[in-house]
Amino acid sequence: MTTSAKELTLPQAQSAHASRTLVRSNPLPRIVVAFAVAFGVVDAVATRNSMGPDGISYLDIADALQHGHWSALFNAQWSPMYPFLISLGFRAFHPSSYWEFATVHLVNLLIYLGALAAFSYFIKAFLGYTARAENEMGIASPISAGAWATLGYALFVWSSARLTSVDAVSPDMCLSVFIYLAAALLLRIRTEGGSWFTFSMLGVVLGLGFWAKAPMFPLASIFLLVSIFAAADWRTGAKRAFVAGIIFFAIASPLVCGLSRAKGHLTFGESARLNYSLFINRVTRYYWQPAAPAALSAQQYPAKQLFIRPTVYAFTIPQQGTYPYWYDPTLWYSGVHPKFDLRGMAREMRVNLLFDARMFVRLQPAIPLAVLILVCLSAQPALILRDVSRRWALLAVPFAGLAMFSLVHTERRYVAPFVGLVLLGIFTGICLRNSSRSPGVFSWVICSLAMFLMLQMSVSRSGELDSLRDLAARRGPTDNESWQVSNGLRAVGIEPGDKIAWIRPNTVNVSNNYWWARLARVQIIAEVPNDGNEFWAANEVTRSAALQSLAHTGVKAVVMSDVPAPVPSPDFVPVGSTGYYVHFYRN
Repeated sequence: MTTSAKELTLPQAQSAHASRTLVRSNPLPRIVVAFAVAFGVVDAVATRNSMGPDGISYLDIADALQHGHWSALFNAQWSPMYPFLISLGFRAFHPSSYWEFATVHLVNLLIYLGALAAFSYFIKAFLGYTARAENEMGIASPISAGAWATLGYALFVWSSARLTSVDAVSPDMCLSVFIYLAAALLLRIRTEGGSWFTFSMLGVVLGLGFWAKAPMFPLASIFLLVSIFAAADWRTGAKRAFVAGIIFFAIASPLVCGLSRAKGHLTFGESARLNYSLFINRVTRYYWQPAAPAALSAQQYPAKQLFIRPTVYAFTIPQQGTYPYWYDPTLWYSGVHPKFDLRGMAREMRVNLLFDARMFVRLQPAIPLAVLILVCLSAQPALILRDVSRRWALLAVPFAGLAMFSLVHTERRYVAPFVGLVLLGIFTGICLRNSSRSPGVFSWVICSLAMFLMLQMSVSRSGELDSLRDLAARRGPTDNESWQVSNGLRAVGIEPGDKIAWIRPNTVNVSNNYWWARLARVQIIAEVPNDGNEFWAANEVTRSAALQSLAHTGVKAVVMSDVPAPVPSPDFVPVGSTGYYVHFYRN
């Protein structure tokens, strides 16, 4: 006979209330939460000037939104919620070019604090869920709710620091907010039976999550499917999940319609198609790299080659953003259609699964070590897999998320929220049945792991103190290099709105990049790829001819960095003491 939701609710509510009371009386969770807040603040301040190519595109979209160009929301590569939030930050603070990147990191910090709040909501639902598990198993685990909360918050800080981070100018932390909220609602459905309100809120969270990042669209179906069986009665769950699905589609449909209209076919985003082409079909990532004839002929906006060796290119793609090639990469590949490749998928799955394994074992060996210790201490190790599988309401979605990315391409920031949820599910599956045998040891392992994670995060961020000292001195020699370059460019005659070319450095890094172009408000419409340092290896006559091929493209100048000493041409104007140089064209 199936136990009704009403019969389960009262003891579980009492247990959950007792768990929350125990958490409030235990100082460790509050200490870890305070550490999480402090860590986020320090990370945001210390990395306030960091940037990346994806971030430049998000800032360009935010600019377009500020000027009322709402169609910029429907970019098939970049999700709309994150640049919208950045645009709100710009409207609120009106930052100068010096503080522009710092403003973005302030927005990142607020999103991180939002993720922490969402995780706190999840922890409350998780404690109620573990109380239900104890009731079902007929045990009273000696591991306190405070210990579980401490471990949970420690895993949150670790995954937020090592897998994604406040310094990453990307929407992954934004998506984490909705992953944690949806996981919490799923556990509440499992614990309380699932009211109409809880299911409706699940639909709202999933819909907003899709606006945060496109992978929530396929993940939403997994959340809704699990919610059906998480409910006290699956028939009732199916009806309420159907309503949640309608709410999800109502919120998601404006974005789907906008993207589909922009691309000319039904789509909820093109990033998955692009990644499939790049990683499964092995389509070349950069336009100057050798490609199959079929891929070249399919490109809608192929770059125009102006010089053969060293290669020089002018962009034919619509000139949007700082670096048009990366403003919407799907435009470059709009004629390339991914082809199903089972062998390629197997190859990438093997690579991605090895990546996941290394992430768990090498990135933080204390975690698998703690799991191993707990397994060895278990009274009934043969039942561990069964007990872990009983945490299916918690584990199904994060495992599905890990599997989804493993099929094509995995990066740490993609899977950060899933990793923490999986680890919590595994630890509860191991500990709930077995902790009564050696209660002190199990609690000690759980709390020691949490404290070790905090200590390791503190040590790993000790180098950020130098950046904090730079902030106190403001505009020191290593502070905000991109601003120094952009400021120097204006001093030598480069003005906002100018079209320029650049010589791509052999290695794009924190000192050699094009972030300065964003702060200088110039647009790169041509470039010298300099693959393998090809440009600087050529003789002076060849380099001069290559540069002259850009004279009729409309560029005002060529900007370059990583110039070998001695400077090979007197026409190269130094940009202050930044190590950058400019070659001007006489119109």
